Amino acid sequence: MKHLFSIFAFTFCTIIASAQHWSVSPYDYRYDMTLYAVVEGFDADDYANYEIAAFVGDECRGTLQYLADGYGYMRIYSNKVSGEQVTFRLYNRLTAKTTVCTNVLRFYRERQEAKPSVPLVLVPKLILPGDTNNDGVVSLLDVSTLISILNGSLPSNSNADVNSDGQVNMDDLQELVDMIV
Repeated sequence: MKHLFSIFAFTFCTIIASAQHWSVSPYDYRYDMTLYAVVEGFDADDYANYEIAAFVGDECRGTLQYLADGYGYMRIYSNKVSGEQVTFRLYNRLTAKTTVCTNVLRFYRERQEAKPSVPLVLVPKLILPGDTNNDGVVSLLDVSTLISILNGSLPSNSNADVNSDGQVNMDDLQELVDMIV
């Protein structure tokens, strides 16, 4: 019976772990800092549908573990003592879309950022389809930016998928022009 329980526990943990979109191996890093955070506009039930992670560039450096009252705890890892710029992203498990948060922190070894009684409020950046230059307005400047994205001279962003089909292509350019005209 003990052996059967061990197999069940291992299988269950493997299934839970594979459901994660982002992960980080703490053993790859020498230093860490801690963060207590909440997401602006989230109720406690919303957290079940999202993963929240810290990034340095495109490398995941920590994932939020949910605690009571809708806030979470995160350890952020680095191999540098201080100075790296940390950003945050939210992954919606239901839509498979990622949203960037507006918050930016600097990594400092052994630092505690915020506390449970006063957590850092992570603010998701609003997605405005068609606002390819991220200035908060859909205009002709966005057409120029989208053309640059399509020809590869600029990186894509979530606002470039104007028609929300999961791809950035000429259909998005046509949709953007139609929006503006």
